[in-house]
Amino acid sequence: MAIKKVYFFKVSLFESSGEEISYTGLKDKLVEIIEKRAVNQGGYWTLDLTDDVYEHIMWDIVEYKDTKLFGRLGKQKPSNSVVCRDYKNLRKEDLNITADEKLYGIEQYTYGSLDYATGIFSIIGAQGAPTENILKKVFERYNYNYYIELDPIPNHHSIKKLYGERNTEVSSLEVEIPLPDAATLQHVFGWKDKELLRILGSRNLTARVMVKAPNRQTITFDSEESQNLIKEVWNNITGYSGAKLRAKTARTKMREYDFFEQYFSYPVDITYYHIVDYERVYYTVDELMEINKQNIIQAFVENKKILRTVINR
Repeated sequence: MAIKKVYFFKVSLFESSGEEISYTGLKDKLVEIIEKRAVNQGGYWTLDLTDDVYEHIMWDIVEYKDTKLFGRLGKQKPSNSVVCRDYKNLRKEDLNITADEKLYGIEQYTYGSLDYATGIFSIIGAQGAPTENILKKVFERYNYNYYIELDPIPNHHSIKKLYGERNTEVSSLEVEIPLPDAATLQHVFGWKDKELLRILGSRNLTARVMVKAPNRQTITFDSEESQNLIKEVWNNITGYSGAKLRAKTARTKMREYDFFEQYFSYPVDITYYHIVDYERVYYTVDELMEINKQNIIQAFVENKKILRTVINR
């Protein structure tokens, strides 16, 4: 299993003149592009978004006609960035790729989904794979009468929205602060080694303090207590080098909120294999497509109300 993050973006649609028009027009324009330009692969459609012949960018689209656009986003990698190995003899082999990588290659990929009703684009962050800007490329290449802008949804708004949620409960709070002075360390921990205290006091160190209830309980029991706690953290944020809390509401499950993360994200747990007869059996690329689809859609649905409130849609 691997923990990854889903990031969310507000998509705005503009005419080439610069006039903004309703984002609800995204669906018709994207459907038209896909049906005219994408290659039907029998079960999915591939849209070529390459802007550099030596770095192909592809979008394998498995859904686009109904409420959302979803697919696998692939970006070409040089074949010399990976090797094949025979694990019986440990011998390395070059990847068997044709010399002309303009025509054949390997790709790093991730997954993205656009919800038509809200104009919110969700993407699973992955190093080396396409970013949210792949959505821009669709119009840049296939319909230059329009263009889009993507604005990352800020994280601090989502934390503040906990104020207005029903039955907000906080299970833990963790803050990171500059390491206390020698006198405080001596008092709190009972340390008596003067040389140790002097050394620690002379370094730019930090300490983490966690407030956590025992036995999976919560440290706040209603929205008012949670609001007061969150307010105190915000009021003292300049004195911290890090601050996180875990909270849940009547409509959302327990999750972590990071006060220092600039953009709103949601963790998803991607499983790459299952166990058969005590052995790992890895999912195929197509099976992983469905696993990622379920996770990215669930992440959007669970945060839909907060996201829509933040962007006023």
